[in-house]
Amino acid sequence: MRRRWSWKEVPGKLKAELWLSALFLAGLPRILAKPSLMRLACALSWTYPLGRAYRVALFAREETFGETPLSTALQILSAAHVRAGQSLEELGSGPGRLSLVGASVFGLECLAVERILHFVERGNSLSQKLGLEVTFVQLDLARWRTSGFDWVYLCNVGIPDPVRDHLAQELAGTRTRILSTGQPLDIPTHTVGCIGKFPFSWGRVPVFLQQPIWLNIADTRSLTSSLEVG
Repeated sequence: MRRRWSWKEVPGKLKAELWLSALFLAGLPRILAKPSLMRLACALSWTYPLGRAYRVALFAREETFGETPLSTALQILSAAHVRAGQSLEELGSGPGRLSLVGASVFGLECLAVERILHFVERGNSLSQKLGLEVTFVQLDLARWRTSGFDWVYLCNVGIPDPVRDHLAQELAGTRTRILSTGQPLDIPTHTVGCIGKFPFSWGRVPVFLQQPIWLNIADTRSLTSSLEVG
């Protein structure tokens, strides 16, 4: 008797990679609309064929690995209203898709921080080949120190609590805006707002924008002044 195939039998890592491919196809109209993004997508597909990134992460014993699809990175950065010339640091970047999109489409200067050396070496090779302002560095997030970037992006899913607390302490009191996937960091000096839910390989996930309190006060004063003048 022929055995019926079940989606539940597909290994988790392969399932996530298949979802990532499906999300790429779903976001293809957005990618095709931007030549720089299409060029990046072609280069990434050559560098990381189906399943390659997950095999690299699995070999490095990275159990919580998950990627940000190109079209999702485009949506997040658009919703955050990043501007050309600003700087962004991606923490736990993996292949660095969001940093590469930020540099190629939005004109950001990006730093991708990653523990796995394979991603760092391939990322630097790819960014140099494409002429993008993206630098990959190898570093464990438990030893990360803030560098005063305009933006920090992190996928705050599966990060151990001690590392999450360390990141929050480093960013407290800074002028850095934070884009955090899944849940916000506990930073009393920053306000928190959700900019939407976006598609990832593990489902639609909220992304939070955390801004320094002083920035919101400055915006309020600016609005009040403009109303008084009017």
